[in-house]
Amino acid sequence: LAVAEKRVPARLSLLGSLRLLNRAEQVLTLKDPTSLFQAAAAINRQRPLLAPEVQVVWDALAARLEAKRRLLSGGTVMGDGQAKAKQAEQSYEIAVQTLNLIPEVQEAREKLAREP
Repeated sequence: LAVAEKRVPARLSLLGSLRLLNRAEQVLTLKDPTSLFQAAAAINRQRPLLAPEVQVVWDALAARLEAKRRLLSGGTVMGDGQAKAKQAEQSYEIAVQTLNLIPEVQEAREKLAREP
């Protein structure tokens, strides 16, 4: 109803963006290339809704999913695919660590930790 009435904000709050990021990180456990492709497409569509602080991590997550999908589907040479997947994983971890240095993010993460 809120979407139909155009009452949805153009962007999520930082807290809402972190909630969405936490849910999106769960797709990293997928092992099927088709499921990974569908999840990456959904993630790319959701990017504009995120708080700017979270978008860099979101982009790194999307790159990590794509590298994993290519590796699982055999779309890359095995050694090259593994190297790209490892590089994407490292980039994602660095982006998360950098995000977590922002005081507002630390505060929001503490609120999330207290939620049921």
